[in-house]
Amino acid sequence: MSVGISLDSICEKTKISRYFLEAIEEGAYERLPGGVFDINYIRQYSEQIGYAPELLLAHYRLNRQRPDAPAVEAQSGRSWWRAFL
Repeated sequence: MSVGISLDSICEKTKISRYFLEAIEEGAYERLPGGVFDINYIRQYSEQIGYAPELLLAHYRLNRQRPDAPAVEAQSGRSWWRAFL
């Protein structure tokens, strides 16, 4: 996805590991550390390649799947912790 900018250059400027930058380029979001780190890394990467962060974050949100996260419906009336039982 990088447009003539090397991953090494992005890694040096952002201090994000090459492993995570490659994961972003490949859309392999499950390899990212999770939480706010994902958002921050994607924003920084986007800015470095001149791509709108909102578009890449939208792609991330649509494609991010966490098989370990239980699906809990808001209308269920159950407490969040009961989903783990």
